[in-house]
Amino acid sequence: MRYFITGGAGFIGSALIRKLILNEKNIILNYDNLTYSGNLNNLKNISKICQIFNKMNLSLIIHTGDITLPKSLKAFSNLKAPLIGVFGNNDELEKKGLISESKKFDCKLFEEPYLLKVNDKKIFILHHPELINEEMSIEADFIVHGHTHRFRSELINNSLVFNPGECAGFLEGKNKIGIIDLDKKSAKVISF
Repeated sequence: MRYFITGGAGFIGSALIRKLILNEKNIILNYDNLTYSGNLNNLKNISKICQIFNKMNLSLIIHTGDITLPKSLKAFSNLKAPLIGVFGNNDELEKKGLISESKKFDCKLFEEPYLLKVNDKKIFILHHPELINEEMSIEADFIVHGHTHRFRSELINNSLVFNPGECAGFLEGKNKIGIIDLDKKSAKVISF
């Protein structure tokens, strides 16, 4: 089958293309003017995120999935702190490239859910919030997730469940990243 995709560098278009290329018989032509939500904006946002995190002198950065491309992960190599993350649904086709890129700097990527232990705190990292279950919420101090691109901060049993929201949008001041304080069991959002 032949496909002409407009906006293929954006979130939905790129996900569609990644699905279509699984069938080797498909012929795909993509057109994207890269002015709306194409990947170039993601690289700009990653640069800004790295600047913010580096100024804050954080001890660890957690990514909740959908890095999408090795060049996006490479942009995170500017971080001064280690990066730990999980794969999201949009990472499947580039997983080998992401793993290869992660080995070039202080970065570790895992399948979800991943249980991270920092000092005496337990943090579940996942992309899909539907994987959160009662056992996790009792065992962990924090559960951080992505996927929805919507803010979430709520206590469930013993866990603070947190998602700062969208960080790869094109509207300045509307992108969000989150900081969790392990000692205070709190989370805050930074807009940029």
